[in-house]
Amino acid sequence: MSFDKKIETFIYFGKNKISISVFCEKDKPIFKKDLLIQKKYLDLDHNAYEFIEKAILEFENKNQTFLKKTNIIIDKDYFLEINISIKDKINNRLITKEDIEYLIFDLKKLVKENNNNFSITKIKIKNFRVDEKNYETFEEIPLGDTLSLEVVFESIKNEINIEVKNFLSKLEVDVDKYFSSNFFETGKLDERMDECVEAAKTVYDYDQNEVFLITNIKEKRSFFEKLFHFLS
Repeated sequence: MSFDKKIETFIYFGKNKISISVFCEKDKPIFKKDLLIQKKYLDLDHNAYEFIEKAILEFENKNQTFLKKTNIIIDKDYFLEINISIKDKINNRLITKEDIEYLIFDLKKLVKENNNNFSITKIKIKNFRVDEKNYETFEEIPLGDTLSLEVVFESIKNEINIEVKNFLSKLEVDVDKYFSSNFFETGKLDERMDECVEAAKTVYDYDQNEVFLITNIKEKRSFFEKLFHFLS
């Protein structure tokens, strides 16, 4: 099968089930497998490996394509969420992308230095203020004297990150993004919820205030693209 759109793979490692879903667009998995389990903690045992390996091989054989990356969803207990704010003087001028990058780099450095056992997986600008007036997006960039950012950092425990990556490396698959179960709306976490579908919605409906962590790939990007990319 040939795919007109980029496919996205999601694997959910939960306490009650393990799921793998492949999407080529939002809300419509083209492949899905579930394994019901009963665990008290994340356990990437032989049964989990066998299930994921079999599911990946089945998809690849049917569609004549290889899965090289996957998004991982795991319990919020393995993540640390930090909300932090910062303020800077801009002296009655337009805010630039560099102003925002500078502040986020400072916050990122502070978070990493004080949480050595965690790796940052997600950075989101919750809101920003110019002269104490709140803005939720970067649609308008006003003049002002002070710029304040409220930023959310989500980090995963290093030991879990290593365990997941070692598990997937045996299947020659890399981690694309991590999703915490805390990411989903309160009240949706029940037996009927499809965690992979919920995570896929955010990938296909991207959040313009999310800061994307990338590896050492240099890309030329427009300032008004509204997405900020930083080296992880």
